[in-house]
Amino acid sequence: IKDSLPHLKKIVKYLPETEEPLDTEMRERGVITWEEFMELGKDVKDDELSDRVSAIKPGHCATLIYTSGTTGPPKGAMLSHDNIVFTGKAITKSCGGSHEDRGVSFLPLSHIGGQMSDLIGPVICGSCVCFAQPDALKGSLRDTLLEVHPTGILAVPRVWEKFKEAAETQFQSIGGVKKFIIRKAM
Repeated sequence: IKDSLPHLKKIVKYLPETEEPLDTEMRERGVITWEEFMELGKDVKDDELSDRVSAIKPGHCATLIYTSGTTGPPKGAMLSHDNIVFTGKAITKSCGGSHEDRGVSFLPLSHIGGQMSDLIGPVICGSCVCFAQPDALKGSLRDTLLEVHPTGILAVPRVWEKFKEAAETQFQSIGGVKKFIIRKAM
């Protein structure tokens, strides 16, 4: 992909502690670690940062989001600062978000749902976000949810289907009064 992006300078890769360090080939292609990326900004003066922040206008591009590609090739879309702020405030207001909320991030942050529920919303209302393990959708999400006790989660339909399947499997293994009560509640 890098060969088709002539203006791309670096690719920043976040490396969990369990992952192998970058190899020579990756380095030659311009891949750097998150720590190296952060190091690049250490000499930036506060005034320069303030000037950059002041130069941001509502209609400027704030983020790029990507479609999943389920109905065709994946597509990117630019969202402006005012779009992000308006949408984040509207969602936070309609969902009643507060600084007491706690969420679990497991959707890709290139997904608008992930950006809104895991980044923008929590910044607007001051809530806590706990990041799930990279394999969350392959099995560890349940344990993370049990540990964190989120006040709410945003999930794509397939995740809700998996929750339902797991509940139905558990339901089959119980009996007696417990099964009767659960059946009546459903």
